[in-house]
Amino acid sequence: MTVQEIMERSGMNQSKLAVEFIKDAMQLIGSNSKDNLGIWTTNVVKGVRDYAIPADCHAIDSIAILDDNDDRYKRIRRLTKDPSMLLDNSPET
Repeated sequence: MTVQEIMERSGMNQSKLAVEFIKDAMQLIGSNSKDNLGIWTTNVVKGVRDYAIPADCHAIDSIAILDDNDDRYKRIRRLTKDPSMLLDNSPET
């Protein structure tokens, strides 16, 4: 599809603005694609909460942990609250 066809279909009459919209759309499509995903692995250590992430990481798609019982990776859901809020801090009786 040409720029002129897009302009005709959208009712736009400014070609420079149409080209800028097309460039923005292409950039958005490229940033949302998952074509160039890398995989990074590390060992989980008991008592360690924070791990260093590689400097070339721009976004995290998912996090999974290997289940030793069935040798499958299980995804970890994203937390919506601070982990310290999820702990039961009530005094023991």
